[in-house]
Amino acid sequence: TIKEKHITDVLIGLHHLSEEKNFLGATAERIVKRIYETIFIYKPVQPVNTLTRLVVAIPPKAELEPGFAHWYYKLATLAKEAGLSIAFYGNGYTINELKDQQRLLKMAVPVTYSVFNNWDDFLALSGELKQYDLFVIITSRKGHVSYSNSLEKLSYYLSNYFLSNSFLHIYPSQLEQGLKMDNIQHTDSTLADTFTEQVQVLSQPGNWLRELFKRKKAE
Repeated sequence: TIKEKHITDVLIGLHHLSEEKNFLGATAERIVKRIYETIFIYKPVQPVNTLTRLVVAIPPKAELEPGFAHWYYKLATLAKEAGLSIAFYGNGYTINELKDQQRLLKMAVPVTYSVFNNWDDFLALSGELKQYDLFVIITSRKGHVSYSNSLEKLSYYLSNYFLSNSFLHIYPSQLEQGLKMDNIQHTDSTLADTFTEQVQVLSQPGNWLRELFKRKKAE
């Protein structure tokens, strides 16, 4: 259905029985392996109306993925519509690309940038989170340019050390048949039309995100 209807964003609620060894669940695992569009996996902890900030952790080379501008735009729009600020954590190259996207979109969203290089010390980010933050983790499918072995440990960390925060786990849009970096456009050429794209909600926890996108589309 996702392929047939050209759906570009998939929202999935993390299963309530999620654990380290079966973190995403069988259905979500199959979707991640077979679908190369942007996938948002959401786990709510705090009430939505109490959230005040997005804290976004971005792995090295994420800016080289074809879906980089797309997920940035989605997060920036979410922050704008929900009245949230954004704190980005990534390496210097990624931060420079994020700043370019901010200039391109010209969205009036409070944004901070902090250098974070060591994904082997991912737990250091727990000290940056506050009670009413939505923790956003950009990840990658295996075999793609921003994938590293450090990402294999995310299920362990999120299952054991980030239990008191809502989080949004994002798999960016990536190329299905390998990577040809010379052909990748680092900016989304259809930014003005992104809210005409379909959003498939596979479970109820993602409804608040869907409503924000639908509200913008109707304007």
